[in-house]
Amino acid sequence: MNIPGFTPLEGRKFTGVASLVVVDSIEVTVGPIEQRQLEELIRHITRDIQAQMIRSFRDPKHGRTYAYKGRGYTASAPGEPPAIRSGNLLSTTFRGIDLSDPLESRLTIDTGYETFLELGTSRMRARPFVIPAITEVLTKLEQSEVINDFTGFDEFDVAA
Repeated sequence: MNIPGFTPLEGRKFTGVASLVVVDSIEVTVGPIEQRQLEELIRHITRDIQAQMIRSFRDPKHGRTYAYKGRGYTASAPGEPPAIRSGNLLSTTFRGIDLSDPLESRLTIDTGYETFLELGTSRMRARPFVIPAITEVLTKLEQSEVINDFTGFDEFDVAA
């Protein structure tokens, strides 16, 4: 499957398929900007993407309902972000931000099955949560005053 801006990496030993998706780059052009402002903007965008993914896990789901650990559980339907069942995906998303380089950020989700959820498999349709979160945050950013607040510029261009 070819998704612009994403690269499948070699997978885990037990799968023999890609199990990690990496965003190659998202470029936000805002014109001249101070490094401090750019660092703050990168942190802001990364945390918003992480928060949007987590919100999407908690949205109501419309898949099959069944008992899980003595309680009713509604799974996600194809095309919806994953439902929270064990909490593993949610907890790895919380731990995933690396801002050690002030001009780069990484949001890592390492469950072993994140790519299967995002892209689907031959036996399961996709439950995307990464691409929709990035798209939503960048769309809202484009329509908001955030760039102007950080930089003093009224317009910017997003390329993914």
